[in-house]
Amino acid sequence: MKDIKIGVEIDLVCKVLYVVELSTNEWMLFVWDGTDAPPVTFTQELDAEGESPLPLHFEIMPYNMTIPPVGSILRVVVGKHFKEVVQLQSGSQWIKLCNMTFITECGFWKGLLQNICKIRFLGEADANVKLNIREYENRVTSRVRQPLACSHQPSNITELDFEDYDDVPYFSLRESLLCSERSQRFKSIVRVLAAHPWRTHELQLDQDCCQISLTLEDPTARIRAYVKDAEKFFGHCQNAEIISSKLKKLLGTRDNDEAGPSDSTRDPPWVWCCIKSYFVNGINADPWIDERYWIDCTIMRG
Repeated sequence: MKDIKIGVEIDLVCKVLYVVELSTNEWMLFVWDGTDAPPVTFTQELDAEGESPLPLHFEIMPYNMTIPPVGSILRVVVGKHFKEVVQLQSGSQWIKLCNMTFITECGFWKGLLQNICKIRFLGEADANVKLNIREYENRVTSRVRQPLACSHQPSNITELDFEDYDDVPYFSLRESLLCSERSQRFKSIVRVLAAHPWRTHELQLDQDCCQISLTLEDPTARIRAYVKDAEKFFGHCQNAEIISSKLKKLLGTRDNDEAGPSDSTRDPPWVWCCIKSYFVNGINADPWIDERYWIDCTIMRG
């Protein structure tokens, strides 16, 4: 999955985790191979985040399923004429999707199976399946859930500031969503896709309660987290120009760019972030709907 590109046909060896019926003509497969789909670049339309925020998900899997903690899950649209899908509805089947193409939708990858495509069933003894399992096991045993696209250290735009650093676990965003604990605190490597508000004159930093909504993403999930203490987040800086420069770096836009509607693109850097989560409903809460996040003990550097 790490090699997929828009408009390029590839054969993908993957595991079917879940199947859902979209319509009388189409299925949706949720597939996984243990690797990460490439991060998607975004247009500059940051001003639209207030009225039309980026979606956190489209079709979703049941939260009570056993889902791997790392590796992207790709949605694949399949026509009903692919009779093989009937045998995939129980999940956990390794397959090879031949001649598949890809598009992006609001920053999410989606696979498309055209009439010329083939679905081939594979067993766990298949060499490619063995390779995928081995590479996944190497990743999941690592304490740091580092995205494959972040091959080196994350950007130093942010730093984590708390005394019990070693006691706070590393989580992927999916791990957080699927964690059974009602409240948790974790470290994660993420990209900041959007901020609202993001213009300095709208932040009202001199107010007692200045909240900024950040849309965070890693290869496993996308969440919306709130900066509760903006003064601490910006390193106790009150200079509007410096704060604006910090936000633009975080959002992956050029420092001299107004970042309004534009044809140009931005590629947010990978950064460290400490996040606290809690549920707004009781024991039967759905994490896709009822979980809330705060940015905690994370400071932007100048």
